[in-house]
Order: sequence, then C-alpha cells, then structure tokens
Amino acid sequence: MARKAKDSGGWGDSAADIRKRRLMNVTLPSGARVVLRTITLDEAIAVGGMPDDLLHMAIAEAAGAAVPMMAKEMRDGNNERVREMSRDLLAMRERLCVAAVVSDEAAAVVEALDAYDREMIADLCQRRINVDAAGRRFGPDRLDTFPGSDPQPAGDAADPARGGEGVDVPEVQP
Repeated sequence: MARKAKDSGGWGDSAADIRKRRLMNVTLPSGARVVLRTITLDEAIAVGGMPDDLLHMAIAEAAGAAVPMMAKEMRDGNNERVREMSRDLLAMRERLCVAAVVSDEAAAVVEALDAYDREMIADLCQRRINVDAAGRRFGPDRLDTFPGSDPQPAGDAADPARGGEGVDVPEVQP
C-alpha cells in the first residue's frame, strides 16, 4: 500500500518543490508570455553569465549605482562615456534576460522582445518589481511597500492627480 505524501503546508518542502517555485509564468508589457527562472545579477556573474567587459556594469547595477554613475559622467560632460555605459547596461540586461528565460532558444526569444519586455524581465529577476504586466504577483512584496518602511507616502496618497496631497521631493545638489 502506497503512502500518501504528507502536506507540509509550505514548510520543509523538498528540493524539487523549491526548484519549481523558482519558475515564473510572466506576461510582459508587449503581451508576450514567457517562463522565467529567478536569477540575480550576482548569480549571473558567479556562473559566468557576464563577460568580463560587462562585469563593472553588472556590479554597479546590482548595487543600484549604475544610473548615478551615468549621471555623474553626464554632469562632468563625458557624454561619450555615458553612451558607452548605456550600451553596456543594455548588453548586461540582455545577458541577464537570456539567463532567466526558460527556453532552448532563450537568446532568440530575448532578441525578439522589445526593450520594455527586457527591462521588466531584468527588474523581476532583481526583485525591483514583483508584478507582471497582467497584474500577477511574484515572490514576496518589496520592503518599501510596507507601511512605515518609507517616510514618504506611497501610491494614491502621494499622487495629487488621484486625490493625494503630493510629496515634497528635496532638491539634490550636484
């Protein structure tokens, strides 16, 4: 007589159950649907998914410093360097997308996607967002969505167009 598997209620799941949860069926802004595996930039770097010439941008992006670095270069008048960094950022995101898309033809699938789709994949992988274009949630809520985690109001309370009072944004001094 075969035993019925005991329901763990989500606690103490098997490795196979855990691996299954690492996959996400995602709807992208274009309406395309893909299956993604969760992979962080750190993982992509560690397993060799990033070529050496993109490592600097991958590390900066993982730390949230890529855009501030580009802004500094722009303030310093290094427009060509900004263009080079932007190309590197796009190439790095494409590599991350190829690593995330579950398909025998991942590179061809990613190449067929538009820039908004690739950006969403990269943001989902890095847990910057947790909702796809169809409104489905993935993984835990971002910490900044919990009350008290951000000193400024979020959502409708911050948007005057939706009846909120707005948020005073301090000026950033260069």
